[in-house]
Amino acid sequence: SVRYTLEQQALARVGGAQLALSAPGHFFRENLAIGLMDDLAAPVAPLLAMRGTVSKPDGTRLAANVQIVGVNGRFWPLGSDKDLSMGASAEDAAANERLALQLGAHAGDTLVVRVEEPSYLSRDAPLSGRADTSTAFRVRLRAIARDAQFGRFSLQPSQIPPMTVFMPLQALQTQLKRHARVNTLLVGGDPAPQRAEAALRKNWTLADADLELREIPGGLELRTARI
Repeated sequence: SVRYTLEQQALARVGGAQLALSAPGHFFRENLAIGLMDDLAAPVAPLLAMRGTVSKPDGTRLAANVQIVGVNGRFWPLGSDKDLSMGASAEDAAANERLALQLGAHAGDTLVVRVEEPSYLSRDAPLSGRADTSTAFRVRLRAIARDAQFGRFSLQPSQIPPMTVFMPLQALQTQLKRHARVNTLLVGGDPAPQRAEAALRKNWTLADADLELREIPGGLELRTARI
């Protein structure tokens, strides 16, 4: 039936994730996932999810509007029958089937990933500079993520699978100069939303909002790198 098909597509997108915290353009502590995991007794996977382009090194094939997702070993068990990060190096990556088809790519190929660099300045701010600032780097395609291996992962409610490249979380953090920072959390298990919200309030700190409280002569100062 149509309903069954839509349900299966939804499950393929989110796997065993029951709740998600997604904050595009903002970055919070990767260790926030550990605090939530302890309080909820449930798996919590930290992700760094960006948008960019992926191409062949010779420029003959290019895919735009690609999900560039940094993941660690806690991501794959939520929706895959195989841990694609096992033994992966910083240069390794996995592409989902739609991206591999678009590029005509196979395991062992080298790809060029270009990601818009995150900024502490709003893109609408007069001082934000060029809107096309990006960073490019090469990855080695280690595997193709099939549908049964979370290849359809997406938090967007669409029947069309996204084009996605998965890479080690720490490697993407390094490329974007966002050490130990993520912008998405996936929560598995079966925690009640109210319980998850309470755990988030308990573990959320000023650092998760890019805020820092400093003592200054005569009082305290609240600082942020964001404008």
